[in-house]
Amino acid sequence: MRNAPVFFFVLILATSAPAGAADVAGVRLPDTMDVGGRPLSLNGAAVLKKMVFKVYVVALYLPAPARDAEAAVTPDEPKGFVMHFLRPVTKKQLVDALVRGFASNGGEHAKRAEADIARLLQVVKDMEAGDRLTFTYEPGKGATVSMTDGTTASFAGKDFADAFLLLYVGPSPPREELKRKLLGQG
Repeated sequence: MRNAPVFFFVLILATSAPAGAADVAGVRLPDTMDVGGRPLSLNGAAVLKKMVFKVYVVALYLPAPARDAEAAVTPDEPKGFVMHFLRPVTKKQLVDALVRGFASNGGEHAKRAEADIARLLQVVKDMEAGDRLTFTYEPGKGATVSMTDGTTASFAGKDFADAFLLLYVGPSPPREELKRKLLGQG
C-alpha cells in the first residue's frame, strides 16, 4: 500500500481536471472553442431532459476551470456556451423557458439587460433536431448569439452575458444536475 498516496493524488487530479472532449447524448463536443482568437476549454457539458425526452445538450467553455457560478460568470474573460438541440423546440417553448430562466436567475444583470433580453426573445427561432444556438462573450465587445440558420444578434456590455450564463449556472437552473455538470462537478 506504499503507492496509495500516489494513487489518491492521481485520482484527485483526474477528478478535478477540466473536462476534455465529450460525447453527450450522441453529440460530440470539441474540447476547445475559439472566442476572439482565444482558445477556451470545455468546462462541462450535460443533457437537458424533460420527463423522459432529451431536449438539448449544453456545453460551457471558459479560459480556466470554474467549479462554481461566481468563477464561471464574474471574470471579465471570453466565454462560450453551446446548445445542441436533440429534438424540435418551438420558438414559444424556447421563449417561455428563457423568460422563466432570466426571471429566476438573472437578478440585477437581467434587470440592467432588459432591452437586450427582449431583443433575444424576438430573434430566437424554432429549433429543429441538430440545430445549435451558440453564445459567445468577448470583453470590450459584448456577447453574440448565433443560430444554425445564420441568425446572429450582438449585445453590448457584460450584463447580458452574465444573465445568459446564469440561466444555467444560477440559483435556479433548469436542472441541478445540469448545473453541476456544466461546472465540472460530476
